[in-house]
Amino acid sequence: MKTIVSIIVICLLFATNIFAAGTCNSSGKTGTSPYTAASLSRADVQGCLTNAERGSTVILPSGIETWSEKVTYNKALIIQGQGTSNTIIKNGQSKCSLSDCENFRCSTFMLEYTAPNEAGATADLAYTHRITGIRFDMQYQALGIKLRNTVTTFPLTNIIIDNNSFVNCWDCDTASTLSSSPAIDLLGRFYGVIHSNSFYGFPILSISGANGSTGLNAGVTHFNYSDFNTVYGSSGFVFLEDNYFYSDGSRTYTGAEPFLIEQANGQNVIMRYNDFISNRTNSPHAKPWSPHHPAGRVNVGGKGGEFYGNYIKNNAGNVSWIWATPRSGRNIIFNNRIYTSYGTMQWTMYNPTSYPPTTTTTACGSNVYAPWIGKYYCDKAGQPQHIWEAYQWANKYGNTGTGVYSATTVSDGGRLTENKHYYNCPGCASGQSTYVSGNFNGTSGVGCGTAATMNAIETCTNGVGFWVPNPAIDASAASCSNINSWVGRNNLLAASVNGKIGTLYTCENNTWVEYYQPYTYPHPLRGSDTVIPITTLNSVCSGADCATPLVCEGGSCTVVITVTATDNVAVSGVKACLENGTTCVTGTSYADMGLSFVNTSGNTWTLTLEGVEDDGSFAYNIKSIDSSGNESANLIAAFDTEANSDITNPTLDTVVFDGTNLTLTFSEAVKDSGTYANTQWTFTADSTPITLTCVESWNSDQLICTPASCVDKDATLLLDYNQPGTDDAITDIAGNPLEDITDKAVTNNGTADCGTPTTTSLWPHDAAPPATSATDCPSNLGHEFFSTTGGHISQGCFYKHADMDGQTHIWSLWRDGVELAQKTFTDEPESGWICQDLESPAEILPDVSYRISIHTSGNYYVRTGSYFANPYTNGPFTVPAIGGKYTDSVSVAYPTSNTATNLWVDFTFAPTGSTTWDVTVTNGSAAGYKCNVAESRVVDNGNATEVEVEVANGWKATFSGCGAGSTVQNGNQYTHTTAAITENCTVEVICEQRRSPLWLIP
Repeated sequence: MKTIVSIIVICLLFATNIFAAGTCNSSGKTGTSPYTAASLSRADVQGCLTNAERGSTVILPSGIETWSEKVTYNKALIIQGQGTSNTIIKNGQSKCSLSDCENFRCSTFMLEYTAPNEAGATADLAYTHRITGIRFDMQYQALGIKLRNTVTTFPLTNIIIDNNSFVNCWDCDTASTLSSSPAIDLLGRFYGVIHSNSFYGFPILSISGANGSTGLNAGVTHFNYSDFNTVYGSSGFVFLEDNYFYSDGSRTYTGAEPFLIEQANGQNVIMRYNDFISNRTNSPHAKPWSPHHPAGRVNVGGKGGEFYGNYIKNNAGNVSWIWATPRSGRNIIFNNRIYTSYGTMQWTMYNPTSYPPTTTTTACGSNVYAPWIGKYYCDKAGQPQHIWEAYQWANKYGNTGTGVYSATTVSDGGRLTENKHYYNCPGCASGQSTYVSGNFNGTSGVGCGTAATMNAIETCTNGVGFWVPNPAIDASAASCSNINSWVGRNNLLAASVNGKIGTLYTCENNTWVEYYQPYTYPHPLRGSDTVIPITTLNSVCSGADCATPLVCEGGSCTVVITVTATDNVAVSGVKACLENGTTCVTGTSYADMGLSFVNTSGNTWTLTLEGVEDDGSFAYNIKSIDSSGNESANLIAAFDTEANSDITNPTLDTVVFDGTNLTLTFSEAVKDSGTYANTQWTFTADSTPITLTCVESWNSDQLICTPASCVDKDATLLLDYNQPGTDDAITDIAGNPLEDITDKAVTNNGTADCGTPTTTSLWPHDAAPPATSATDCPSNLGHEFFSTTGGHISQGCFYKHADMDGQTHIWSLWRDGVELAQKTFTDEPESGWICQDLESPAEILPDVSYRISIHTSGNYYVRTGSYFANPYTNGPFTVPAIGGKYTDSVSVAYPTSNTATNLWVDFTFAPTGSTTWDVTVTNGSAAGYKCNVAESRVVDNGNATEVEVEVANGWKATFSGCGAGSTVQNGNQYTHTTAAITENCTVEVICEQRRSPLWLIP
């Protein structure tokens, strides 16, 4: 019986206490916060941000949109996407000029906030300002997001930019000049956290108190203002934590900096527990930590900050990296691990004649660099506009093990004084792997060790420091020598002590006084999550029946409700209750709902209801919750049921083989009732069984199956089906079973001649596989396989989705972790199966396990889930169950993790003896030769061949080409046997007269 599909989602609005979630578009808004935008178009998003009240949440839907103009707003909002795989905004604005791009004058941002005046900024202080769950694609031509505070008397707080992806970051199309094209631009004073984002391309962030070229000439004011003094270990910074920065190989810019995080004009920044990965090979590298120097006019120096716990890696591993060049402010720099061949940091002060400090309102004291004494170049706390009271220790480089301590240099023209402007680590001897405690005696630099070791030093010089790791996680101060566990994103060790990984003490009058302790990690703003989850209904189904009314068998149904639940951080649960007007209504809290959904994959949650009565009407209230206790708006799934009236069994009407696949057409749509397996089919060609692999696309009247070996064009094809002995597997939607089938004739439209072996692959390449595009970080994707016959792989292959265009793809063959062959693909078409020749064929031994993989440099790949839930066999090849393999890595790596997903990597294989080669026989003899040379011939792969030559009396023959070979002479007859032939080759025969002894000459 056919029914009309209609799933009802009900939103109820009551006059008191319960309000309907709002919607918004280019024309305005309805309801209350949170507002869901009608679309991701620029017009709808601009309308939402314009009309939403200060402090509201605006939810951006899934989709891909290109914006040709920026979206602007002027109040604190929570702007929440559906995650970086779902809400994708591309910058379609034209490129700005090179001059503007180099000087921070580009205005082609996608999203821009401006606090227009003090009243508006003051109002914003009461709210969280957050941007989360969005992919910003700059398309190598424009910029990302910008926040602008025009108020100079106080910072804007509660700023959170998190869980976004910034891809195709632009380098201004300039090869040598450091570009100024930020993915994130904070202009003016802000306090908050930028966390858990990823950046790809040429990542640039600008965090500046002010910049003259923008009209915000407030850098001096920011530097002067007493509220902006640098207080280590406090919340008064912009925090960058748990971010992933990946700098691709050169696009246009080929200079030293793979990243640029600009910090200037009185701004404070803390960068901790980030990953910085460079795929560039220029050397030396520079940055990412470099608080900017004063540059005159309205440009004052950055106020410094903290740089610790960062994981910094060069993929090539052989560049020299000047990873930190602090040029201004107070700095604390420690526990940074640089994976490259050489690393150094440099204390820097530029010549004040070339870069004069900007006049402030406070004169510098006698402890500042001599020409500045009494000059108005300091802030109210006495901090000058250059390096001041800066400490560094336990920073290490090296590609293996615990690494060695980074070298430290000074570039200052003799203006900076050690142990006043900066403090180094005597026990961290450059090039050494282990901390030498005897090198520190309290008179110079920074020491590292236990509190007992510090307290044993009774005499010390004022200002000298000593770092004591938190004994709760490092009682022996082993981290003075080994920091590997103390670096990188989502650092569990640091989080276990709320970020309090140690304490820096400084000497005051021979007493060690607590000077610094890291601020709480993760940042507290990350815990004050006020963003509600979003729950949407996917389907209400009984088996494969998703119509309403649902058709029930035997008086009741099993009903499955499927929803998608998303959150800016993570959904921790989904619940439901059956609407009854009393204990379960739309206002029932999550905690009081008694039915729990199961998280089946990703953002998908399902609830299975057993024994639902037929001939009834039902409504379930549904809510999701996140780890912070935020509940979603109520969602109602309503459906009806009725008794089954379909009692007709489905039949298999036709089966057609097209040379690649069998198409099975049934009398009606069929489904898998839960026990289906491909082995229930028996397919024969001239009575020889051939394994079938079927793509399980149910709720359709067709099933597509692929034979595992060659099907001859002249073979008689038959198909049988046997239901399993317990429950029926294939049924129609109503549950009526497909009856057993015997000797169903298959129409053979194939064209293959299977009489001789042919070059083979795991899958045919003349049609697209049943794969979908997906996103992830750069990875090595493939599978394990073995062959029952030996041979050679001559080509690497993979299936390319159009989304993968523009990425670099490298195919690899592995055995026991050793790479046997590699192919970097060039001149790729936009999509489809791609096969390219290896430099030389790779030998495959029979019954030996190998792995093949494709390395993707970007975020896209193709997949078919559960394809390898069972072993897959095609001819001599088998992929075992759960035989998919992968390893996330920005470089080529051996895939080790297991999956049942098919990632569609293949090869071109020639079994031994299956390929023939042309052996050309040529006569290279001089004119007048007297010999008969054999003709050219065709030789099977791996075989040798014989070349016979008959010469006249007094003549001889020599042979070359097609391997070394061997030659036998029998009188005037020569027989030359070649080496094993594995490619087309030429045997050259040269006949020449023998030299006669002189005594024979007449």
